[in-house]
Amino acid sequence: MLKNNNYATIDEFVEFVRQNWNEKFSSYGQEWSYAISSGWDDVEFERLYNEYVQSTQIELKPEDDATELKGRPLEKIAHYFLEKGGVVKSIKEISDHQKWQVDGQGPLNTTALVNCWGEEIFKKLGIQLYMEAKNHSDPVTNEEFSVHFRRMEEHDCYLGVLISTSGYKIGRGLGIAESIHRHYWRNRFHLLLVFQSISAVKTEGKAPLAVLAEALCHALNNRYVNDADVQKFYSQEACHKAARSEFERIFSQ
Repeated sequence: MLKNNNYATIDEFVEFVRQNWNEKFSSYGQEWSYAISSGWDDVEFERLYNEYVQSTQIELKPEDDATELKGRPLEKIAHYFLEKGGVVKSIKEISDHQKWQVDGQGPLNTTALVNCWGEEIFKKLGIQLYMEAKNHSDPVTNEEFSVHFRRMEEHDCYLGVLISTSGYKIGRGLGIAESIHRHYWRNRFHLLLVFQSISAVKTEGKAPLAVLAEALCHALNNRYVNDADVQKFYSQEACHKAARSEFERIFSQ
């Protein structure tokens, strides 16, 4: 029963989610409740997901528009993942003409992050998120990561999400890997996502807030440097294999 005639409390809404979507939300009930209240639609996500999966297998020709064929599909699903996943209240591309450009910027969803990650973490995150998306055939380089981080610093942003279809040049825990944990202790939070991070929403029922929490745990526990399994997960080989497998599953029927 609702406590008033118009609105459910957060606790009532979470309980409603748990009772009506037991299988999907059994492990991520609270995280999914914020996605649902932000307008998440499984049908729309699947449409964007299929477009993204298809884009990962495109081999560009010199005359092709790389932004439209590769860049846009990942940016679209990344925006949906973050906004409709309950992470930010809205998100859009921002730029200063011929100077700089960021694939996505949005104000953080305070209620969702405080309740899912805790108030102490949230106090360190600031008020906004910056997102960069790389749907390239090669892993993200140290230089690309540095540009992303510089944009964050220049605009007083403490939380950055970087999504790469082809993983990162982490290697033996060097390069980018050495920066993530060090920046964490300076209250600069880098959440690194790959193809498998997005596909986990479709194939494993993980909520976006849960996917990002896992990436945050990698950062605070220095797993990019010390965990061989994490390094393998973020490798170019693992990302390409996962993307190809999903493409065949969806489009070979």
